Amino acid sequence: MSGMKKLSLLAINALIGAASLVPSQANATVYLDESFSYNAGNLYNQGSWLHHGKNENEPIQLVTPALTYPDYQAEATGFSAKLIGTDLTSAHERLQKQFADEGITQGSIYAAALINVQKCATGGDVYFFTICQRGAKNDAGIIDTKAGSEYPRVFCKPATNDGKFILGVSKNGASSTAESEELDLNTTYLIVLKYTFVDGSKNDTVELFINPAKGNEPTQADLSANANAADASTTMGLQGITLRQGSASTKVGPDVLIDAIRVTDSWADLWQDGGSVDPDPDPQPGNGVITPAETSIELGTFYQYMKYTTTVNIKAQDLTENINVSVSGSELKLGTSVIPAEEATSATGYNLEITYTAGPADLNETITLSSPGAEDATISVIASAYPATAFANFRQLSSFSADQICYFQGKATITYVDNSGYTPVIYAQDLYGGGAKLSTEMFLGENNLKIGDRITNFYCMMGEPSMGIPTVYLADYPAITVTEGYTVEPAEITLSELARDPESYLNRLIKVTDIDFGTAAGTKFATSGAAVTSGTVSGRIRPFAGTDLIGTEIPAKATSVIGISTSASAAIISVRALADIEADNTPVGEPSIEVEKELLIDAAQWCPINTPVQFAKFTVTAKNLTQPATVYHAGKNRDQFSINVEEIPAGDSQTEIIVTYLPTTTGIHSGSLTIDAVPTELSQSFSFNARAYDPDNLPEITVNSADLTEFATTVNNPVTQTITYSTKGLLDYGSIKVVGGDGAFRISSGTMLKDCSDIALTITFAPLKAGTFSASVEFSAEMAETRIITLTGVASGEAPVEEKQGDEFTMASFDTSNAQALVIEDFQNCGESNKPLHIDGWTNAAITGTRAWWAYTDINDPSQRMAKITAYDSKAAESSLCQMLLLSPCLDYINAKQQLLTFRIMGKNMLDTQVDNLQVLYIDPATDQTTTLDLTPASSPLDEVYAEPINGLDIPASADYNGEWRDYVLDLKGLDLADKFFIGFGFASMRGHDSSTMYFIDDFSWGRDDIPFIRLDQPYLDMEAVVNTSATSRSISVEGLNLTGPISLSVTGANASKFTVEPQTLPAQGGTFTVSFASDTEGVHACYIKLSSDGAPDSYLSVEANNAEYDAINGISAPDSSELVDVYNLQGIRIKKQITVAEAMKQLPAGLYIMGNKKVYVK
Repeated sequence: MSGMKKLSLLAINALIGAASLVPSQANATVYLDESFSYNAGNLYNQGSWLHHGKNENEPIQLVTPALTYPDYQAEATGFSAKLIGTDLTSAHERLQKQFADEGITQGSIYAAALINVQKCATGGDVYFFTICQRGAKNDAGIIDTKAGSEYPRVFCKPATNDGKFILGVSKNGASSTAESEELDLNTTYLIVLKYTFVDGSKNDTVELFINPAKGNEPTQADLSANANAADASTTMGLQGITLRQGSASTKVGPDVLIDAIRVTDSWADLWQDGGSVDPDPDPQPGNGVITPAETSIELGTFYQYMKYTTTVNIKAQDLTENINVSVSGSELKLGTSVIPAEEATSATGYNLEITYTAGPADLNETITLSSPGAEDATISVIASAYPATAFANFRQLSSFSADQICYFQGKATITYVDNSGYTPVIYAQDLYGGGAKLSTEMFLGENNLKIGDRITNFYCMMGEPSMGIPTVYLADYPAITVTEGYTVEPAEITLSELARDPESYLNRLIKVTDIDFGTAAGTKFATSGAAVTSGTVSGRIRPFAGTDLIGTEIPAKATSVIGISTSASAAIISVRALADIEADNTPVGEPSIEVEKELLIDAAQWCPINTPVQFAKFTVTAKNLTQPATVYHAGKNRDQFSINVEEIPAGDSQTEIIVTYLPTTTGIHSGSLTIDAVPTELSQSFSFNARAYDPDNLPEITVNSADLTEFATTVNNPVTQTITYSTKGLLDYGSIKVVGGDGAFRISSGTMLKDCSDIALTITFAPLKAGTFSASVEFSAEMAETRIITLTGVASGEAPVEEKQGDEFTMASFDTSNAQALVIEDFQNCGESNKPLHIDGWTNAAITGTRAWWAYTDINDPSQRMAKITAYDSKAAESSLCQMLLLSPCLDYINAKQQLLTFRIMGKNMLDTQVDNLQVLYIDPATDQTTTLDLTPASSPLDEVYAEPINGLDIPASADYNGEWRDYVLDLKGLDLADKFFIGFGFASMRGHDSSTMYFIDDFSWGRDDIPFIRLDQPYLDMEAVVNTSATSRSISVEGLNLTGPISLSVTGANASKFTVEPQTLPAQGGTFTVSFASDTEGVHACYIKLSSDGAPDSYLSVEANNAEYDAINGISAPDSSELVDVYNLQGIRIKKQITVAEAMKQLPAGLYIMGNKKVYVK
């Protein structure tokens, strides 16, 4: 075919094309001629240079030297402007200067400048020289600190080779769309930036000329930016130039000198003499002779954009001056414009370099060699040229016709080379995401291209499309520019997206997820591939021939598949290697982790320092983990412990984690072990303590009781004596306690310091009854010898009777005549600290025993006051039952602005084995129903009213929560409660010196309407579902109260992966959401929907889904089709009443229903 014949010429001829000359424009205008003839230093505010934006960091400086360039600025004038960027980490000062009173909106604008790039660091590709618009439409012109849009832009980028850089250009983008060859640092270049307005949209052109020769404007620029971008506004036009320095994001600007800026509307006016070349007419020949080796050169046949360089030897005789060299056109570039006379007249002559860049038409230009006193010599240069279409994006291939020759100026990376056919086929992807399939059928040499090669500057020819896919023949001559070591990140899409628009992903490297191989699972991969699905979408996975995937087993599912989309009409992915398929080995079933903890030594054992011991073993049984779980240890004394395992593998496993204890110091050391798993509900943490001592330095206790005598007193008249003790090297705080004595003896402290001397201990004898008492005081510490002293005391007389504390508690305490819609109690005025509490409207009752609730002031912060209850009594001879009640004022449910109840609870000195019990009670005195509580005896007024503990509060009751306030916000709206009710805080325990627990209540409120809160219309949701069938709940309503931000919704809990919630965000005022569920496992699945918003307590919706098999009724022939039933949907709403099953089947849409207490699926 003709196109193939043309392409063959690429391998036979060195091609150069001709371009027509463009005459200079008439009535040209010079808008700006800037040589920086000002004062050295800051450029800002000199010569009308203004800020472009408000950044004033690192001002642009005027420095020496000024720049020069032959035929443009031959002599240095003024200064040059220095822009810096390579050592900056952010954007810095930008300057702009207006060159036209009105914005230019038609024709062409030329902006020339001399530049000398000194540094261009890695991470470059920042533009430093632009033409710009004014800041706003209504501005009179360029205004200081206002930044208008910039069109076009000149970029500086680092080159591959040291000492080099690359120039780039774009129309208005943040990155260049065309780039130069490598240029030399510290070398002055003349650049001309040209912007041409073209009627229409996204078609204005941008060109950059580098070191153009004086004379006519070249028909072909060195760089042409991608025109398919937004045009400069024709409303404002182009009106100024900008100088930019610094860096942006990860891009680094250059260090560059810039000088001799000229802005005109014609090429000729860029040159100081109008661009004319003195032809030296009618020279008078002398004796000089100029002799070129060739007077006619035929370069051959080329395609447009090809470059070719040759030399011609020039010799001369009897010259008096140098030889001036000029060319009649603009397509030839000469190595010099002046040949030294001494070189031309030497024995070897001068080799004149001639470079040609092919244009779209044949070349016919004349080189003239002239020197005063010698007759001119000429060289005719001709070449044949064929046009080629330049492109930078593979997406343009579909617009080209068969036999069309194209030249790729962009950059593309090879993603695969298919060597299975007669000739290799190359798949490549450009920087814009376009993909191409390139045939090497027309290669003259062997294909050496491989995956990861970046290719540019190559020719190709379009063939006839095959099955809608362009056929592209790649040429390997002239040589393709290749650099190695690049990668292409695949586009991550779904199979649905690919099936919906395969043409957009043609020949691109893609990654699809969630692939099911269906019936092909277990068979072997072949070139025919396998049908796959993802959800309801079908596609095909097909290996390239000859890959390591052929013959391997096809998995059931794949988490992801990477490959090349090779069809324009279907979802077909061609896979390059076995590594491109990530098989989904996710285990079937819910993930779980069970941990069995075993101490390998006695918990109370003390270990010698500097001796390792296996301290604990954790046996972890994991099932169905989707990814490995991380294991790490932490804690205050982490450095005293080590573990042997750092990870629990995915899937099913049993792992033994050994904690080794190697103490280097004495004392009690704390550590923790954490298993961090996905989902987070499986994560677990364990804390542990180990003990260490120094065998060579055991702790010591000494007691001095020489002056202690027998105690003697009367009942309720305490007497004291003092002894002293000393300690040395205790491993932990020691213990002092009284043993025996029926509570008649007590001591001033129960704790010994680790190292102390002659510490006084006061012993008090305070008998509550008459008699003779004996006891002992034990001084004990770990690994130390216990010291014991004996006490005796004699008491006479009778003990007084203790009065009952608090308020009188009768049925009158439940008076509802003054119900309050708003109650706020912060306990600031509730009485003296550690004395019985009293608040107007509240009832503080000692129900059993004599003790009631107390007021309390925090000793560390006296501004904090609260209610306190404890059963501890150091004076009690023996333990006795005590029961106390703190009763709120009567609360008005109906008239409260919000039915929100709030309070705080904190426990101290709590034990895991405590008998102390705190309850929050709802009390309705008006109902006929009564409830007998464990809290109260039958004779209490509480026995005459309805009183019920509020369940689900999780009131703290173990040592782990000592000292932590727990805040409660209870939403009582919509509950079946009395119009008037009470809240009680009931406490029961055994009063005595063995009861240590204390509880505190603070910040009680009812009816406040200023509390941030997320209100659900129901606390629980029950769903019915069918195995392998998705079910969606009814809409759940949410009301946001006093929220300042949106509400976030998430799923937590053991079966969270089976549920989804939509939407996942609601506005602050609230809205509605639904819960969806799907599982292939029969049974009850549970989760929580967590609702969060800044400043509000989290709210939770408890969800349970009963997943069961269904009975399908396909027609009225079912045995019970005539039965009359009520029909309910899965939300429990009756939708049909007393209708036959047959009739219901006709009327109902497909779905699951409850008919006559039976689940029925209507198809």
